[in-house]
Amino acid sequence: MVKRILVVDPYYGGSHRQWATGLKKFSRFDISIIGLPARHWKWRMHGGAITLADQFRVLDPLPDLILATDMLDVAAFLGLIRQKSDKLIPVITYFHENQSAYPKSALDTDYDHRREDHYAFINYTSALASDKLVFNSQYNKESFLSSLEKLLSRLPDCTDMNTLDVIRKKSRVIYPGIDTDIFDRQIHQPTSGMPPLVIWNHRWEYDKNPQLFFMTLEALKTEKIPFRLAVLGEGKINSPEEFRTAADTFRDRITHIGFVEDPNDYAKHLLSGDILPVTSYQDFFGISIMEAMYCGCVPMLPNRVSYPELIPDTFHETLFYQNDAEFKIKLSRLLTHPRKFARSEMHQIATRYSWKSLIGGYDELFQSMIEGNPKP
Repeated sequence: MVKRILVVDPYYGGSHRQWATGLKKFSRFDISIIGLPARHWKWRMHGGAITLADQFRVLDPLPDLILATDMLDVAAFLGLIRQKSDKLIPVITYFHENQSAYPKSALDTDYDHRREDHYAFINYTSALASDKLVFNSQYNKESFLSSLEKLLSRLPDCTDMNTLDVIRKKSRVIYPGIDTDIFDRQIHQPTSGMPPLVIWNHRWEYDKNPQLFFMTLEALKTEKIPFRLAVLGEGKINSPEEFRTAADTFRDRITHIGFVEDPNDYAKHLLSGDILPVTSYQDFFGISIMEAMYCGCVPMLPNRVSYPELIPDTFHETLFYQNDAEFKIKLSRLLTHPRKFARSEMHQIATRYSWKSLIGGYDELFQSMIEGNPKP
């Protein structure tokens, strides 16, 4: 009989949704999902466990494994479902992000009063309550553990630093997969004679640092360096101002601006792209980057967060920049010599992060947890 796995995600949207649906599609296990709309993230971390516990209590049959995400208050959730089951269901928590390592938003007043520590503490108690922790990058894992040490040291008493060793010992890294099927169904159409197409395919939010992205492109435009621009990704009502002015600033160069709903159209845009300048302050993995690289786009990456571990060392000198000034210099060089790298090289790097390459690691872990013999 195929074993059942239940994904429990209070913030079921964006990369969380991509990850869960990818697991469901590629895993050999029977995976079902309960989740809540991806909005009001702070309230999801507070109250999501209550609503999702209600959904759990009507399940029949029960799952053989619970796969929670870091947005769930796992300790509260398990307390609320304890009367539903007479057996202990193993629990894995997958960390797409951790609440200690996000950069400060000027719009978030919680940071002024250290209230953000509460969300990091929910991550902490969830980690303690889970049987296994999986992080989507080594950077995510290490930033979580180092920030916990700082958090616990600030608390008045009743803190046990030994819990950090407990958490580390049950932690591992498995990268999230990208579903390459949609890209494989499309054909790259070379655009000879056209200026290189620059791609933005991230969320329209402050932590992706759009200010540097658009400021640099505007400077290169002033210098008469040719390029075209496609601004993809999902925006919100309060997205940074740069996205609202881009259509006018780059009106003679923009090929598309706005969220692309149809996956086939999204794939066509990426396959038409040449260069992916990345300016993010924060990224715990980088699904949108790997999707673009799989389609042959050459990235220009800041030497920080998760990116160095994802790219082979032999490409670091040419694909990474150290500061804003170097970003402009290297991007200018890449725009004027866009064929310096083979599209096949970028494709090959990203292939290792496809679901087809990674799903075996997930399924092996699921099997070991269900059998009661968790692998390190």
